[in-house]
Amino acid sequence: MRNFSFLCGALALAFIGGCKEDLPEFEMFTMDTQAECGTAELMCGAGEQCIDGRCFGECESDTDCSRREMCSGGVCVPGPLREVDTGGMDTTPPGPCDGIDCSGSPTLPVCHPSLMGCAQCVAGTDCSAAAPICDFGRGTCRAFDATTLCRPCNIDADCGAGGDTCRALAAERVCLPPCGDAGTCPRGLACDIDSMICEPTEAISCTAIYSALTSRACMADADCELLGGTATMGQCNVPAPGMPGICRQPCTDTSECPITAGCTEGFCVTL
Repeated sequence: MRNFSFLCGALALAFIGGCKEDLPEFEMFTMDTQAECGTAELMCGAGEQCIDGRCFGECESDTDCSRREMCSGGVCVPGPLREVDTGGMDTTPPGPCDGIDCSGSPTLPVCHPSLMGCAQCVAGTDCSAAAPICDFGRGTCRAFDATTLCRPCNIDADCGAGGDTCRALAAERVCLPPCGDAGTCPRGLACDIDSMICEPTEAISCTAIYSALTSRACMADADCELLGGTATMGQCNVPAPGMPGICRQPCTDTSECPITAGCTEGFCVTL
């Protein structure tokens, strides 16, 4: 047995010795530092911050980040996967989706807290590449919109390079512009002096403004407003009962309407 072991060892040494001169040689390579920013040539996009050579999306809360991230120090960083509340009992305090199970629905897979029922999305991670923006106010996925006032968004980067900010309001998540000189804002919005961002007034939601500006199709007044909100009678302007209509913006004064519209009988009408 010892002789056999010795023979195997000798053969192995002979093989290695004979092949050593034939081994290929490789040039040394430099490790990729994965630097994305930090120089004039490498810069982050709008709505991102450069930290230790990497770009991180800005945020105010975890809801501004993907489900695989969390908000820390004002930016989205890798974190534990957050589960969407699709039913079952939560720990105290109870959540609005307790007892509501949406897991069996292929088209409305998540529970929306404002609706207290099943919806298409509550975050951008619930949406597809074709319609990547979660319109949280309506619980539906939408295509990217770069310009319309009060457009829905997932993060600041969805608001484009015009200086708008993605704000998570009480029941909607939308792009809002900064206040102008002397606190001026687009019609329908008012300047929040703490953030210096134009926000919707209590009289109207951004969802209602956006629904009107994009001529959203509707069958009922509720189709033009926030999920769980109170719509104005006639907000869905239908040509005849049972026919599809177009959303219009409620108003109390012309100053709340787009510059090209006036307030007539409680709704903004194009002049």
